[in-house]
Amino acid sequence: MFQNVIEKENRKLNIFSNVFSIKNIVLYILSFMLSMVGLGGEFSIFSISMLGACFASSVPLLGIVFISLIGNLVKYGVGGALGYFLTALVLIVSLFIFKPVYNEKERNEKIKIGKNVFLSILIIQVVKLLIAGFTIYDILSGITLAIIGLVFYKIFVNSTVVLQEFWEKRAFTIEELIGASLILSISFAAFGEFSILGFGIKNILCILIVMILGWKNGILVGTTAGVTIGVTIGVITGAEPIMIAAYAISGMMAGILNKFGKIGVVVGFALGNVILAYASNGYTIELIHFKEILLASIGLLALPKNMHIELEEFIGKSKLLPVMPNRALNRSKEVAENLNHVSDAIKEMAITYNNIEQSSYDSNKQIFISELLGNLESYKENMLYDDMADTERKNNR
Repeated sequence: MFQNVIEKENRKLNIFSNVFSIKNIVLYILSFMLSMVGLGGEFSIFSISMLGACFASSVPLLGIVFISLIGNLVKYGVGGALGYFLTALVLIVSLFIFKPVYNEKERNEKIKIGKNVFLSILIIQVVKLLIAGFTIYDILSGITLAIIGLVFYKIFVNSTVVLQEFWEKRAFTIEELIGASLILSISFAAFGEFSILGFGIKNILCILIVMILGWKNGILVGTTAGVTIGVTIGVITGAEPIMIAAYAISGMMAGILNKFGKIGVVVGFALGNVILAYASNGYTIELIHFKEILLASIGLLALPKNMHIELEEFIGKSKLLPVMPNRALNRSKEVAENLNHVSDAIKEMAITYNNIEQSSYDSNKQIFISELLGNLESYKENMLYDDMADTERKNNR
């Protein structure tokens, strides 16, 4: 009995420690920041997407729900907190009605609940419209909001692994890496227009993300990060479309010059901003403020050189043909023994075949001699008959 009590207490302690583990605390902080960023709704749609992503990734939900509820309360008031709570409640109830499909253990999305996330958002939007009245625009807006929640759920569920296992020195796919940068950039949007001495915190952190990815992974990841971050921040903050191009071009130039180290990345990002500014307005207005680029550059230069962001290769690094000195057959006892067994088997097959062949030869020889002697019976008077009929003497020769 005491052993069962001890096991139960240990299980409770393990659950408690898992809830407050460092990798989950990072997700709690980001969930709080995401819950303070919205797309014009009554609560943060990103907080619901993050809730679904954490549930599908087997992250403890207690901390996520609690911290996101506080974030919606701070940003949107009681109405926002109530909207988030009801949507989360419908999401949980829907899991009992529409059973989620379990995925492979190796996948980031261990439980497929995309349809549950979509339905939970849509149901709350429909109920709200039925109570307050609606137009066609309201219906389309509700459906669009549910689709957006589903899209960001898919992005978040494949990206939380980067935020949890970043320091474990494992390689990530480009989708995971870009998705994680997207989570961070949306979270930084919670700072809004907050600035210190005229330096926009949100812009500095977003620029720093693009610089880091371009520095560690080159032009492909740098450009992709610039595009995704530029688009997302542009939609959330209502920035001009030219800002999207500014982040994209600057990220591309930073990735091109990453072979020259951090200085090359800084110069590349600034050069991309200058080129696009001249092309768009003759550089009468700077697109990304250089003082923010400067501060982000200081942050980049402060990072350790041994910092690694491993990206999985599109083509494996293993060679298609083996290296002969290391894989030679005579250096493998196991292979040599297997070849000896095969050789013995072939030898036995050859002996058996030879015996069968010899027996068949002798039988055919006797049949031939019998038929030959039978055909020579009518030629006994011929002077060559004795030589032809003497088969034993011919054989001895």
